[in-house]
Amino acid sequence: MAQQAFPKISVVIPNYNHADCLRAALASACYQEPQPHEVLVFDDCSTDNSVAVVEAFAKRFAFVQCLRYPRKSIYWQKAWFDNVHLASGEWVLALSADDLIYPGFIKAVGQMASQYPQCGIVTADVEIVSNKQGVMGLRRARFGKPCFLEGEQIRNQLRQFRASECGSGTIIRKDALLWLGKNNVTDMGPWCDSIGYPVVAMKHGACYVPEVLGAVGFDDDKPTWSQKFMQDTPRALETFDHVAKFLRSREVAAVVPVDVVLALEYKILVTLPPECQTTLLPCLLRKHVQELISFGHVEHADQFLRGLLPLFPHHAQMHADWGLVQFRLGRIADAETACRKALELDPSITQAHATLAQMQQQLGHAALESQPRL
Repeated sequence: MAQQAFPKISVVIPNYNHADCLRAALASACYQEPQPHEVLVFDDCSTDNSVAVVEAFAKRFAFVQCLRYPRKSIYWQKAWFDNVHLASGEWVLALSADDLIYPGFIKAVGQMASQYPQCGIVTADVEIVSNKQGVMGLRRARFGKPCFLEGEQIRNQLRQFRASECGSGTIIRKDALLWLGKNNVTDMGPWCDSIGYPVVAMKHGACYVPEVLGAVGFDDDKPTWSQKFMQDTPRALETFDHVAKFLRSREVAAVVPVDVVLALEYKILVTLPPECQTTLLPCLLRKHVQELISFGHVEHADQFLRGLLPLFPHHAQMHADWGLVQFRLGRIADAETACRKALELDPSITQAHATLAQMQQQLGHAALESQPRL
């Protein structure tokens, strides 16, 4: 494919009372070579001197603008998505006010976007930086050279949890970003990018630049928005439900295979509070078993359950699943044992009752057919 002109990249920064770090974020975007197409700060009615910081940059860089909301938003992510259509670039970098991009970011990701304009995202490695302890970690996809991935290549990366999806280190095609917004990605809270961006990668392909070109910052003295979000267990559980609903929607299911959906759900699950994981992990694993059965992969479900049952020996529904799988495989004695165990643990498990009834019906027909005809 012929390389296109260097793309227009809009840097869109949400801000509320981040004047202390906003200056550094703006500087990291404005002093790029080449410069971004525009830098938009969506200010959520800050009460500090954030607007003055932006206006100072706007005097020096004509492509910098401050778009101030008329009233404080109830939910900042939804407000951001509701206004991102105002960006005039073909690509968008969602840069948090406390994050940075390093010199060379715009050039590197822009060159990849111009070489592969069909891709949905272009991502680079980013550091995780503490205000007191410095660099604490690195998010990277571990490819040795710049590359374009699509289809099965992306699928393999997502199944291995190896794809980078940090918003501050990734540009996304504006039309793909708007598609995410229309599909209620904002309901997923802090997982908007870590779920939405991989879905876009499955839909359109993704480019990767193996360079550390950005930083995700956090303050040791203050919990991050994501951390505070996770401390609200009911809210975290509700948001996980939104993640599952998004991934299993018709639009997403058309481009994301079931195994990738499960991998993405699991990736989110392990970030939840322990009490949430205890409840949701067996449910998620059971969901995988049920989908394997529904798609006819009964032997695969059998292997999967063999590994799960020792981990969850008192999970009645898993024993019921095991009974159904054994019945489908024609292992009647094992099926009956599993269903009896399920009902011993929980007499209300309807699936176990249904499987036993099917077994009795089948065995009854078999007995009749074995009788001699008169």
